Amino acid sequence: MEVSTDLRLTDVVDESFCAGVRLGEMVTKNIVSALIFIDIDFMVIDIPAYFAANLIPKNLEALEKHNY
Repeated sequence: MEVSTDLRLTDVVDESFCAGVRLGEMVTKNIVSALIFIDIDFMVIDIPAYFAANLIPKNLEALEKHNY
């Protein structure tokens, strides 16, 4: 099995993939899909020293601008 991750909206048929996983809002009308998760909780985990030197992000927008 080969796994590929990408941030772009990949056409799984044109790029010869057998299957793909997308977030619900990224599923287009012409895709045959099945729900594999009902609820997903996200969390940010990091070492205490990192957050001691950097402010803890309060929302997703702040997290996107965070220093990695």
